[in-house]
Amino acid sequence: MPDQNQQLKLVRAKLLPLVKSAYKVEPYSFAMHKQYAIKKLIEECEEVVNCETRNELIEELGDLQEVINVVASLNSIPLKMIEEKRLNKLEKFGGFDQLIVMPKTNDC
Repeated sequence: MPDQNQQLKLVRAKLLPLVKSAYKVEPYSFAMHKQYAIKKLIEECEEVVNCETRNELIEELGDLQEVINVVASLNSIPLKMIEEKRLNKLEKFGGFDQLIVMPKTNDC
């Protein structure tokens, strides 16, 4: 197991051969993989927020989508099911495309 103070993060599979000699890679429990996937989701959201160019935004949105796919897979949720839920909410409540902003309340 790594040092308690060591920061760990989820990385893309093809990076492993490039860094394997520099880092000790250990197997983790399924629960740990889920935790790292959620942390990566938050990291990618922050990167989307901090984009300064359109090209950066496109790249980071792609990364975000990739991590969403992983989180769904780790929780045995088919992407089709997510899309169905999204469409149901869109039909019932509308979308975010009109950019309506209102004060935050406990009701929303």
